[in-house]
Order: sequence, then structure tokens, then C-alpha cells
Amino acid sequence: MQSGALANEAGRRKALERFGYASLEQQISEQQLEREWSQLLPDFLADVGGLQSPAWRALTASQRLLAMEHVLQRRALDGMMNACDAAHQNIAAGGMKPELLEAYAIVRDQFEEAVDAFTLHRDRIALAMNHLS
Repeated sequence: MQSGALANEAGRRKALERFGYASLEQQISEQQLEREWSQLLPDFLADVGGLQSPAWRALTASQRLLAMEHVLQRRALDGMMNACDAAHQNIAAGGMKPELLEAYAIVRDQFEEAVDAFTLHRDRIALAMNHLS
């Protein structure tokens, strides 16, 4: 039986799968980039008026670089989320010790800062995509 915290984490990951959440892989192929890019598109282009989501192959070199950076940022967020989970599990196993709470706070702050950077990057991509339309 899963604890409430672990069940919540599993539910959160399930919800994030629609944006490409997956376990980190060491290498990423062009095909994986294209697939993960297509999963990210609806999230940040949905509010750009009338813009059609361009396929990976239709992107200019500079747009493709931005898209690849976005995919890699999303993958890094996966790793940070896993680090948050591990730190949280350490608290569950070891109790509310100050050093365990501090370790969790550090990785959680890093994760939140990375999410903010990811959002800003998304806006940068949306601006670059406007030049296609």
C-alpha cells in the first residue's frame, strides 16, 4: 500500500505525462526530440492567437535550437523532481530532522527556480514562433 505522499507523487507524474514527463535517458535522438517537442507544443502555444503548431522539421535552425533547449530543460526538471522525491522520502524515513528538511528545501527551491526559467523560455519560444505565421 502506498503512502499518501507517494500516491500523490504518482498522480502528479501521471498528469505531467501529457507534457512529455518520462524517466531521464542518457542520450536523446532526433526522433525523441521531435516526439517530446510535439508533446510540449500545446502547453505554450495554446494562447498564441491563431498560430499553428509547427512540426519539428518545419522549424528554422534557431527555432529548432530553442525547441531542443526547451526539451532538455523539461528533462532536467524531471531529474529535479526525482531529487525532490528522494529528499521527501528521506524525511518520511528519517523523521523531521533539520538536516533532512534543509536538504529538501534546497532541492525544492532549485526545482521551483528551474520551473520559472522553463516558463520564461516557453515565452521566448512563443515569440520566435510568431515569426513563422
